[in-house]
Amino acid sequence: MSHGDIALRYNTLMNRRSLLISGLTALAFPLTALSAQQGKSFALLIGVEQYDSPDIARLNFAVTDVTAVGTALRESLGFATVRLLTSDTTDARLKPTNVNVFKALDNLATEIGPEDTFVLYFSGHGFSKEGQNFLGSINADPSSVETLSISSVPVATLQSKLKKIKAKQVILIMDACRNDPEAGKGEGDNKLTSDFAKTLGVVARAGGGEGSASAVLFACSEGERAFEEPSFGHSVFTKFLLEGLSGKAASLSLEDVTAYTAGEVKKWAKERGKKQTPDYARNGTGKLVFSSKVIAAAEPAPIVEAARVAKKSFRASLVFKNAPAGSVIKVNGAVVSGGSYGEDLTESESKSVSVLITARGFKADGGEVVIKRGVVSEYDARLEPDPVVLASKVKGSRKTRKGNVEMCFVPGNGTISDFWMDATPVTVAQYKAYCAATGKSMPKDKPDWDWIDDHPMVNVNWHDASGYATWAGGRLPTSAEFEYAARDGGRNIEFPWGNTFDTSKLWCSISFGDAGKTASVKRQDRIFVNTHGLSDMAGNVWQWCSDGPDSAYRYAKGGSWINDNAGFFRCAIRLDDNPTIASSNWGFRLLHPGL
Repeated sequence: MSHGDIALRYNTLMNRRSLLISGLTALAFPLTALSAQQGKSFALLIGVEQYDSPDIARLNFAVTDVTAVGTALRESLGFATVRLLTSDTTDARLKPTNVNVFKALDNLATEIGPEDTFVLYFSGHGFSKEGQNFLGSINADPSSVETLSISSVPVATLQSKLKKIKAKQVILIMDACRNDPEAGKGEGDNKLTSDFAKTLGVVARAGGGEGSASAVLFACSEGERAFEEPSFGHSVFTKFLLEGLSGKAASLSLEDVTAYTAGEVKKWAKERGKKQTPDYARNGTGKLVFSSKVIAAAEPAPIVEAARVAKKSFRASLVFKNAPAGSVIKVNGAVVSGGSYGEDLTESESKSVSVLITARGFKADGGEVVIKRGVVSEYDARLEPDPVVLASKVKGSRKTRKGNVEMCFVPGNGTISDFWMDATPVTVAQYKAYCAATGKSMPKDKPDWDWIDDHPMVNVNWHDASGYATWAGGRLPTSAEFEYAARDGGRNIEFPWGNTFDTSKLWCSISFGDAGKTASVKRQDRIFVNTHGLSDMAGNVWQWCSDGPDSAYRYAKGGSWINDNAGFFRCAIRLDDNPTIASSNWGFRLLHPGL
């Protein structure tokens, strides 16, 4: 398989895959058309940052995004009415409960006329369960479809409410999939599903009469996730959407604002080895614009109301990064959910808080941390493995040998069970031993560099790899198990070694222009060994996994010597292919559930 084939397979995979949706920001903009007569513009902005349920992860910038968009709509674009329901208020009437959302929509339906425009901006989590979709109000209970139906905003109910709003122009904008709604999995890689996207597309067409138009603008494409950026103080999509609305786009037409936003988001993502591709679709006729105003380019104002500026500026936040999966995070003795902590500092500019992070198999980490008013700080929770805990678990050693195979112990996290994994991909020498013992022949097609004993075994299809696994007394890992091991036990990191791509830590064509072939698993340079003793979890060869998107395909993870794009080596990336395909850049390694 050529590099071009792999790139094509990667793109095909990203377009085809349907995964769970997580953090959702849905923004409904009925936009005014360029016409002689224009009606009034209305907006309902809903921001849920901290949920009542401890089972729902906190978001970092939901309220900030809501207030900033509100400023752009009212102060820059001339919206007559901007109403907010946000989780930071103490006024029960203004909290974003499902009942308050329904009341607000019903009230607006009596005010909005057939020539008017309407904005519905929802910043928070979205949920998909058993084919039903929900926007997570502050009181949402995600335990089941039944609890979500009575505690959140079902998309079907939203559709019926919007039918009563006869605005001329409607558009839904979703800044979606920031993180996993389930507390403790704040950086899980759940993504936008086609079902959720299509359902909200139907909602966008709910209101209006003859001559009405609508559009749906998504922060990312299906199968992708949207990102937050602490240095922006916003989600990445909202940051550049606000810039487009402030005058940096060529005009305030939907097409120009979308083009500017999409271009900047894609550029930001590419520079970091990520993928986020904003997309949109429209219905109806007429040129849609956010406003007919012509404004000079300027940075958008961050807050809608002066009172909210004062209140929001008191907030001090601490975001925890790189904590192992299953970590328990405490601030001042209280457990923190969602991977972040925040409080309002009304009497001082800064405050010292006590942090303690514990995880099975790791030494505890923590200490005194200073948080500051109006600042989102980060705490890098790089816990060190605890050799005492690991030794008690694996009888005195993190590693063991079975014949000529070295295996490493990886402690589970409750969801993933403990397992042993081959320290390296299966080598040519190991596969030769299998052939000699079973009478099986080596693959007919040798790689261009011939068979080299200490290089990874290649040119084996999924069935070949599975046969070796049965003989060796192991099995191929699932893609989730491989990713958990690549993340060094589930840590929140982009690459096996951290969040910055580093060519010194893997064997790939980015390092050489063209690596030309596989490399020895015993090499001393361009290699990274994680704390569990695993190497080549990124680079050298793609590695077959036991599962796939359906019965016709099987996943592979890790990236290979032939790849020249950093995105291929992210822990979250997986390809799929026909299990009968063999390639000179695909190999495998084994997992051993128990020894």
